[in-house]
Amino acid sequence: MISRNLARLATRSFSSSPVAQEITRVGVIGQGLMGNGIAQVAAAAGYQVVGVDASEASLQKAHDAIASSLSRSLPKRAAKEGFDAEERQAEILGRITHTTDMSAVADTDLVIEAIVENMDAKQSLFRDLDGICQPDTILASNTSSLSLRKMAEVTNRLDRFCVVHAFNPVPMMRLIELAFLDETNQTVRDQMVEWVK
Repeated sequence: MISRNLARLATRSFSSSPVAQEITRVGVIGQGLMGNGIAQVAAAAGYQVVGVDASEASLQKAHDAIASSLSRSLPKRAAKEGFDAEERQAEILGRITHTTDMSAVADTDLVIEAIVENMDAKQSLFRDLDGICQPDTILASNTSSLSLRKMAEVTNRLDRFCVVHAFNPVPMMRLIELAFLDETNQTVRDQMVEWVK
C-alpha cells in the first residue's frame, strides 16, 4: 500500500534545481488525463518531455488538452507576472514531443507510467522499459493503488523505481505522493523529492 511507504507529500511545480544526476528529460507513457497533465506540468517547469501513447489520435487529443489547459491558465498568470501568454504557451508546447514510438524514451532520465490501472499491463510495460531505457533511468508509476513491489520486480532496477502519484487535475492540484521500496537508492529518493518540489 502506498501510504505505508510514503516518502513525502509535497507542493510542486516540478523543481528545476539539480540533485546528483540531473533530471532534464522526462518520459510519460500514457497520454490520457493523468499523463498529459504530468507532461504539461513537467514541460512548464522547463523539462524536455517525451509523451508516448498507442495512437496518433490519442496523442493529438493530449496535445489539444494541454494547449486548452494552458490557454485558460497562462493569461491569468501573465497579467500578474508580466509575460506574454502566447509566447509562454508556445515554449511549453515546444518542450513536449509526442510519439507512438516507445524507444523515444531511451535517453530520458525519468520515465513515469500513466497507463490503465491493471497490473498485467503495467508489468508488461515496465519489462519493456527496463530493456529500452539506460541503466541509470529512474522508472516510476503514477498508480494510486497497485503494488509498487510487484511492478518493480519485473525490472532489474529495484534501486531506481518509485511511485509518483499525481492528483487530478494535475496542473491544478499541488499535491504529489512519492513512495519508495526499501531498496530504492537514497540518491534516487533525494532526486525525486527535489523533482516534485
